[in-house]
Amino acid sequence: MYDDKEVGRVGRAILEVVKKLYYHRMIDTLSGNVSAKLSDGSILITPGGASKKEDILSGNKIDLAVGDLSLITTDGEVIWGDSEPSSEWRMHAATYKAIPEARSLVHPHPICTLSLFDSFVDNSLEGEKRLESGLLGLNKALSNMEEPEYYVGKVGAVCRLKNGSEELAESVAAEFGKGCTVVVLEAHGVAAIGPTLYKALGRAEALEIAAEKFMRSLGTRNALRSRNALQDRSFIE
Repeated sequence: MYDDKEVGRVGRAILEVVKKLYYHRMIDTLSGNVSAKLSDGSILITPGGASKKEDILSGNKIDLAVGDLSLITTDGEVIWGDSEPSSEWRMHAATYKAIPEARSLVHPHPICTLSLFDSFVDNSLEGEKRLESGLLGLNKALSNMEEPEYYVGKVGAVCRLKNGSEELAESVAAEFGKGCTVVVLEAHGVAAIGPTLYKALGRAEALEIAAEKFMRSLGTRNALRSRNALQDRSFIE
């Protein structure tokens, strides 16, 4: 049986994490989802789409109240709240089933992480090899960080699958089962887990920051190469 006080306390933390994701440009007002596993095993999760409020100033994820969240079982049954859970509830539930120690999951859509992964994907490869080629860029970015294993952990990836599907849920949970703490969902987003909401948030944020820094450094090096080439008389001649 769930505890009302726990729902309120954890719910407020979820709303804070959602706002941080939005202000850090990792979600927009309608996308992304966040959840936490309560002490009784139920899952408190953000609702699908926008808030159910009727106020003209409402209707987005950064305007949510605790009452807009959904408390569900691992089978998706709503046991508290008036909103439908996120369409990605299966991914959250499958992850908590597979990784008992996970207490939270954040699922943002970070631009730099996805762009860097996509830019390194070798489409001449298939299956795991193809995904590994995409992860090469992210691993290069992480290699420039101090203690990436602490701030991010192991990063995995799954191929493009239908949003909200059972197949996507099981694929992500399987990656977490391999010891990953962050999983890239190709052309979709990122899922990060942790023992607390802020640890999961921190892992997703740290990976995004590393990806952005790496992409900026690539841009700087390319600009310098172009400048040097233009200053090279033999190139001009």
